[in-house]
Amino acid sequence: MTQMNIIDLFRLTNKAAFVTGGAKGLGTAINEGLLEAGVKKLFFCGRGRHGSVEAESTRLTGLFPEAEIIGYQCDLSDE
Repeated sequence: MTQMNIIDLFRLTNKAAFVTGGAKGLGTAINEGLLEAGVKKLFFCGRGRHGSVEAESTRLTGLFPEAEIIGYQCDLSDE
């Protein structure tokens, strides 16, 4: 029987993730945490006020150049 460490349950190696509200505040920390856990393709969206989507994309690309990071400006609360 193989022993697994608890941290192995949280690894997201080569996975994709989508974060709503990922351009500011807590969403930016979630983006970074997912990428640190191994996500290779991150999609995030935000309302894009004051260029926040572009700024977050640039920041994350600098920190995680091996990942594909795509930010969308949209408001999911507006149908």
